[in-house]
Amino acid sequence: MGGIAAVRISKYVKYLPDFRWEPVVITVDNAPTNIPDPGLLEEVPPGLEIHHTFSLEPTRLVRVVRKLARAGRGEKVVEAGKAAYSFTGLPFGLLTKVKGLFIPDEKIGWLPFALASSLHAIREGGAEAIFSSSPPVTAHLVAMACKKMTGLPWICEFRDPWVDNPHYDPVTGMHRRIIRTIEGAIARSCDALVYAAPGIGEGFKSRYGEEIGAKGHLITNGFDPDDFPGRIALDPECSFSWIGSVYKDLYPGSFMAAVKKLLQSGLAAQDELVVRFIGTFDLESLRSLEESGLHDEVEVTGFLTHRECIERMRSSRVLLLQLADGKMSEILYAGKMFEYFGARRPILALVGEGATKKLIEETGAGVAVNPHDVEGIEEALMGFISCFRAGDELWVDNPLREQFDREKQTGVLAAILDRVTSRSPS
Repeated sequence: MGGIAAVRISKYVKYLPDFRWEPVVITVDNAPTNIPDPGLLEEVPPGLEIHHTFSLEPTRLVRVVRKLARAGRGEKVVEAGKAAYSFTGLPFGLLTKVKGLFIPDEKIGWLPFALASSLHAIREGGAEAIFSSSPPVTAHLVAMACKKMTGLPWICEFRDPWVDNPHYDPVTGMHRRIIRTIEGAIARSCDALVYAAPGIGEGFKSRYGEEIGAKGHLITNGFDPDDFPGRIALDPECSFSWIGSVYKDLYPGSFMAAVKKLLQSGLAAQDELVVRFIGTFDLESLRSLEESGLHDEVEVTGFLTHRECIERMRSSRVLLLQLADGKMSEILYAGKMFEYFGARRPILALVGEGATKKLIEETGAGVAVNPHDVEGIEEALMGFISCFRAGDELWVDNPLREQFDREKQTGVLAAILDRVTSRSPS
């Protein structure tokens, strides 16, 4: 599968052997996805042991039922193709509600198969430790069961918050209580807790106390220097590129409004400005884009492989990201930001006060503007356009860039593995 989560794990797998840890991977067979990226397999270690297991996937059933229902009504089934955010084709809000019916998540049908495969791999391979990463939280239930049955130490990673997730909306009070109980059990059972943004760790500490907080380790997302050799030629236009998914709360409506105002006022010319969306859209956001009236200035590529995304990043004049104002901006880092650092291109961050804005400003990596501030976005756009017209290529020398090196980050994970297993570091 493609996406930032798959990249994060594949980089761990790539670099762990350099720190004397040989990974064994338990994953799903033939996952239902509209973003396949087999190229990620090309850089994992030769001979990597991978166990692919069966999984009961409700998303397949939803997709089939939806198609049958629409066909039964005589409706034409329209697919968004490579731009489709959801495998099921459901709107983001409805998809979130459907997923909310399952505890802990819609991947629960993977648990018995993943558990059996994991126990077999542990017993046959003499494993020393267990590592799980979410979402899906089902992976943590598999790991927690393995720990209880084998006694092996367990490192649990939350790439995204669960109870604190801004999109977390349990369908009933009972769901909320059960999920909170499960999260607490995970936090107390694991030997170490890894999180991708400080706000995730702060949430665990506030809910479960100092003892759980002491287990925590921050490993942000990052970039692999191997993916960014030297410099490449920049786009001939003043290109603003968005890499990744667009869905509810992440559609840059104010940015699009600012672009439209600059074009209509004549401050920006149609032949010098282009906005590129490289990734998937949910149905609502795709509709908003179509209604923007900016068809000639906007390019939508749909999903591209990680390798292709890196090339588009490196050639773009400015890179775009957005987090919804409020809780999302407060506690989360925008995951794509770290590979943007690797590309050394300036960032226009449409974010509220919080973690991402603070890091953008600390590193001097770009400009942060509130996602609702159309005038502020216009001003930022004109600043970049003026630099483009003056021939300034705006290469960014980020003073903190090296700390987000994927190999160094994997070294942090390896050190945690050394500690929980009482292994002497090399």
